Amino acid sequence: MADDTVRIRVSVGGPDMPLYVHPDEEHVTREAARMLRERFETYSRKYRGSNLKSDFFLSMAAIDVAKRYVELNENSNAEAAGSELDSIIGELDAFLH
Repeated sequence: MADDTVRIRVSVGGPDMPLYVHPDEEHVTREAARMLRERFETYSRKYRGSNLKSDFFLSMAAIDVAKRYVELNENSNAEAAGSELDSIIGELDAFLH
């Protein structure tokens, strides 16, 4: 453990897990755990009474959160590409006029 880390405890469908994170990353790490825990609980409620184990719910939650991450990342890349394209079009217009 480095001196510039803090110890936090997070839980998603099981026992608390100790994590060592940089203080600047603590909020993001806790928010990620909260999102995963929320999705885990949603799937647990949806399939209550089934013979499915918590690993199933955790896997489904992880896929759901990862899917949202990919969608956001793709949208961010599209926005950046659109801005770059607008810039290029502006330069071409200026050059042609």
